[in-house]
Amino acid sequence: GCVAGLIAATAWRMGKKVLKGIFPLLIALAAFTGMVYFRWNPGFLMLGAVPCGIIHAVWQMRHQVKKGEKP
Repeated sequence: GCVAGLIAATAWRMGKKVLKGIFPLLIALAAFTGMVYFRWNPGFLMLGAVPCGIIHAVWQMRHQVKKGEKP
């Protein structure tokens, strides 16, 4: 019980800092769903998150350039 509470509290604190915006939230929900309901290997989930992160970063840089901001 105590260890589960510590893990949950840490996950909550990290989530509040990291999950800002809809895209990171969707990736986190997809990973959670894959692990809990489909029992996918977390290593494969991380490998799948890499291209998603790259696509998101490229999209953000292009979006900033269109607004006239410096990347």
